[in-house]
Amino acid sequence: GASFALGFFALGPYLITRAPRPEAVKRSDLGFVTRNIWESKINALALVAFACYLAYYGVSNLTPENISGFASLFKEQSMLACVSTCDLIVLSLAMGDALAEDMRRRNVDPSNAVAFASLPVVGPVFWLLTRPSLED
Repeated sequence: GASFALGFFALGPYLITRAPRPEAVKRSDLGFVTRNIWESKINALALVAFACYLAYYGVSNLTPENISGFASLFKEQSMLACVSTCDLIVLSLAMGDALAEDMRRRNVDPSNAVAFASLPVVGPVFWLLTRPSLED
């Protein structure tokens, strides 16, 4: 939730300082919320739907006027637009390692992590939808 407000400033310290856990995790070892909500395909589907809506909204508003307006904000007027754009890029790049670790934990070839991480917002949530369940 904090990443929506603070972006990489909220997730960055975690992504940088976390200790990799390459060993397998059993579904029964997870807490109630993680096992029943965060690992749920219903939750993943809701996240995919929202990410697709955001992508649709962004693409449907790509007009020359909007693009030039954003370029003007980015270069000259708004530090928030610049910081937010850079934040999205850095956060997307930082997700690759976390996705690769999750893929290894689920016995999936981690070479696909770059493909999922290269599509900001949409890629990681599609991984949540398509990833295999943890063993019990």
